[in-house]
Amino acid sequence: MWEQILTGLVGAMIGGFFSVYAGKNTIKSTLEQEKMKISLDYEKLIIQERLKYYPELFRITQDIGKKNKPLELTQKAKEEFLDWRGKGAGYIILSKKSLEYFNKLKESLKANPGNGEKGYTDVQLEKIYKQRNELRGSLKDDLGISIDNYKD
Repeated sequence: MWEQILTGLVGAMIGGFFSVYAGKNTIKSTLEQEKMKISLDYEKLIIQERLKYYPELFRITQDIGKKNKPLELTQKAKEEFLDWRGKGAGYIILSKKSLEYFNKLKESLKANPGNGEKGYTDVQLEKIYKQRNELRGSLKDDLGISIDNYKD
């Protein structure tokens, strides 16, 4: 009689163990699926916001750093660029890489033009143009656009 009770208890314990283990794996799998769904939803939201704000930044940076541009145009683009960061969610949706390039370009634009009232020196313009291209390339990467297909 004790053998039957002991066998029943051991069987119940083993069955309970497997039930708990299977339940744990089911919960873990469900949690992983929910995390993935939340991550994808967040990514979609970020992409939507980038599609909303990045076109303006592309427009603003179109002529930044190009030689033979009137000083007024350069100053206007500089002011628009520096103002862009405070508009809406623009600044917070930049990826780490884009934010790094944005800040480098911002610092170069804030530097005093080497030619005084005539504008930036050729060396400054080359540096600004390179940084502008790095930023624009990074923005395209953020949106998943192949840079090879959309050269400036």
